[in-house]
Amino acid sequence: MRKMKLIILSMLVMCMVGLSNLSAYEKKNTTLSNIVGEINSINYENLEVEGYQYIKNEIDFSKVGKYSLKYQNNTTNEYLNRNLYLIDPNDYNEHKRMVVSEITKPNDNLKVIDICKDNEYTYVIYDNNKLYCYFNGYEMWSKTFDDFQNVELKKIDSTNTGVLVYYSGLNNRNWDIILDEYNKNGLRINRCVLKGSKDDYAESMKKIGNYIYVSGVTYSNDQDYDGFYRKEGDNLAFVGFVEYEKFKYGFGYYYGDEGINEIVDTIYMLDYIVLKTKNINPDQTDIKTGQDVSLHLLDYNYYLSRIGSETFDEYGLTGNEKVIGLDDYYGIIVKNESSISLHYTTTNMELTGRVTTLYTILEDYDLVDFQVLNYYNRGLIVLNYENEDSQIYKLYKVNNNAFEEVYVGRGKFLKCDQNFFEEENGKIIETINFGEITKESTITESEV
Repeated sequence: MRKMKLIILSMLVMCMVGLSNLSAYEKKNTTLSNIVGEINSINYENLEVEGYQYIKNEIDFSKVGKYSLKYQNNTTNEYLNRNLYLIDPNDYNEHKRMVVSEITKPNDNLKVIDICKDNEYTYVIYDNNKLYCYFNGYEMWSKTFDDFQNVELKKIDSTNTGVLVYYSGLNNRNWDIILDEYNKNGLRINRCVLKGSKDDYAESMKKIGNYIYVSGVTYSNDQDYDGFYRKEGDNLAFVGFVEYEKFKYGFGYYYGDEGINEIVDTIYMLDYIVLKTKNINPDQTDIKTGQDVSLHLLDYNYYLSRIGSETFDEYGLTGNEKVIGLDDYYGIIVKNESSISLHYTTTNMELTGRVTTLYTILEDYDLVDFQVLNYYNRGLIVLNYENEDSQIYKLYKVNNNAFEEVYVGRGKFLKCDQNFFEEENGKIIETINFGEITKESTITESEV
């Protein structure tokens, strides 16, 4: 509870710091960042905006609720709006959800590929291969990638300056791997290109401290992939890093057996990267024996050296499993027709086990997909269900080697990045989730 209180208060500080950047966007939008704070902890002085007069709406700072705030510039006669959310720290023993912004997608049929959040802006890439920047739910700008014949956007991540975009770009006849950084005004300020004489494809990316960790597959053995030999038509999977200050590719760990190698999933833990690869050997006549699914534990502190590997051969993996990683163990979530189970091994490779199976049958709904995510280094499993009329998701945590249901939500769960992002009725809904995630809580129509 004390930790969560500090998180909420830090969010309040970040919102207030953001006011110093008001001039950068006040002419573009009349809505400021929301303020989130605890009851009896803030007052009218915390709501002041330089150059604007608060048109006082009476606020009971001792009462939980959502308050609409309005400001006026007496010189320009321009108005600004924002919301104040007051929450009660005594409610932290329950999981609570509060909507803070809603984004209307450019087209209802667009699929969200990735989403990320900084202190001010939300960035989204859709399957139309465009990058969008939103502020408090309003579109600020969008970006196309016309300097390539074709692109496939894969991942985005926020920085203090703006946003990183990791993707594959078709340049002449070959695909290259591109890492761009855009500032908050939509201008490209950095670019790193990984290329060889053949096709190279981006997979996953995450900024951690002063390094940007990237993964992909390459069919090249020259230029940025010099010295990595394989047969004609074969490829290699890799994980490497880009030094953020220099924005240049550094060192990489390469994985590959004879045949085609794929990166299926990647989890970025506090000290390790868990990489799941699949090798398909076309020379094998039996496709089942020709597939090798492996997990690799890579250490940040030792130039991404592989310190562990596990194949889980006895479970007959297909490559469609999800990876989960926590402080003391890592493993895979396996789904079959009626259940989901977790198979794991400790980071010191001494123990391999299996947790209680999670049965996923839900009356009147079909399970359409599932995700594994780390939330404050806690392993969470999200199951998305739908029928002809609606979508819901269920949130589970791994607790004492067992699955524990903690939350049921409406719509489709997209991602957790600082806040939760859900999709419902053509809108991306950003929610603050506070309180201990310890027991089931059903969403109601009312908000805090």
